[in-house]
Amino acid sequence: MARFQRLTAALAGTAGAAESVFGGVVTGRDGELALVDTDAGPLRALAVGDPAPAAGDRVEASVRADAVTLHDPAETPSPDATSARNRLTGVAIAVERGDAVVDVRVGVGAPEPVAALVTVDSADRLGLAVGSEVVVSFKATATRATVAVAGEASGDEDAGGEA
Repeated sequence: MARFQRLTAALAGTAGAAESVFGGVVTGRDGELALVDTDAGPLRALAVGDPAPAAGDRVEASVRADAVTLHDPAETPSPDATSARNRLTGVAIAVERGDAVVDVRVGVGAPEPVAALVTVDSADRLGLAVGSEVVVSFKATATRATVAVAGEASGDEDAGGEA
C-alpha cells in the first residue's frame, strides 16, 4: 500500500506542476540530447518521441516548474560549477506567494514566460518581486524536446506556454 501511495503522490506532483514550453528548431544532436534554437536562446533537451527529433525539425522543448532554479544574477554559479546546462536571463513578471511555495513567472524573450516554483525561504533570500532580474536554469535532462504538431508550435497562433 505504501508503494501505491508513493506512486500516486509522484503522479499528482507531475500532473500538477506548471510547464514551460519553448518552440524552436533542432540545430544539432549530441547523442540523446537535442540542441534547440528558441526565441529565448539555445537550449539542450532530451530528444524524445517516435521518431525522436532530428536536426531541422520544429520541436517543443518543455520543462516543469519544479525543475527550474532561480539565481541572483550577481551570485549565479559559473556554468562549470553546476550540472544545469540551460541558462536564461530574465525579469520576474509575476510572483504569487503561497504559505510555503512561490509561483514565479519570468520573462525571457519567449512568447510565454518561464514558470518556476521556489520555496518562500528561497524567494525571500533572492528578494524576489515583480521586476527582479533573475537567472533561470534547468538541467538538459529535465527538459524534453518533442516534434511539434503542425500549427501548435510556439510562435504560431496558438503559441505554447504553461500548460
